[in-house]
Amino acid sequence: MNNIKIVIDGVSAAGKGTISKRIAKDLDITYLSCGLFYRSCGYFIGNGIYKNITEVKNAFLAGNIEYIWDGKNVNLQYKSQNLLSELESSKSAKLTSELMSQGENPAQIREFIRTYSSQISSFIGDGRNLGSSIFPEVENKFYFEADLRVRAIRRLTDLRGNGEFIDLRTIYKDLKVRDEKDRTRVTDPMIIPNDATIIDTTGKTIEGVLKEVYSSIPELKHRVELSDNKETKNPFKIN
Repeated sequence: MNNIKIVIDGVSAAGKGTISKRIAKDLDITYLSCGLFYRSCGYFIGNGIYKNITEVKNAFLAGNIEYIWDGKNVNLQYKSQNLLSELESSKSAKLTSELMSQGENPAQIREFIRTYSSQISSFIGDGRNLGSSIFPEVENKFYFEADLRVRAIRRLTDLRGNGEFIDLRTIYKDLKVRDEKDRTRVTDPMIIPNDATIIDTTGKTIEGVLKEVYSSIPELKHRVELSDNKETKNPFKIN
């Protein structure tokens, strides 16, 4: 599909990535995990590989750092090394949080993502401030939310899949703190855009959430019938 752009914002572990990847695959468009661009800046600068965001951006544009979407999975490669698991670690999250708290860094990363995405005709991106700040001109905006306990269990599952064993109580507390920081930060707070469709993913299947998204986009409404014919027992929920 050509010339369609979709953004999904929302709290951590609400299912933005899961649904975005599925839609990108369905529509054969690029999936932009915008959080990876933020985390890559935190990783490369925090570990002293590059000095600042401009250097990280130039490395991306020159192909020295590669963002790869193969239609199913996303990877970030540097010198032929896959950095995805490191970028998704709790250490990387802390480095990114520290970087984001400094001066003009948030604005520079926003511009970096806009510059990179300008080369892509059709994409679906997920993040926390895409519809409100990075891509306010995009018509198809969504905001995902979910019960905090459910989100904590989802994050626990993801982290254990990466070999990190953090207790559920700590994850619950960290998510709660991050929600508050994201909503109250002075620069680019996480807000619900006025023209966004709000979807609560608690207790819903992947197909159920897809149906809600497709129903909200005129040129994709025909896909609702397609999703109705698919297996609906594939759980998106963790109760």
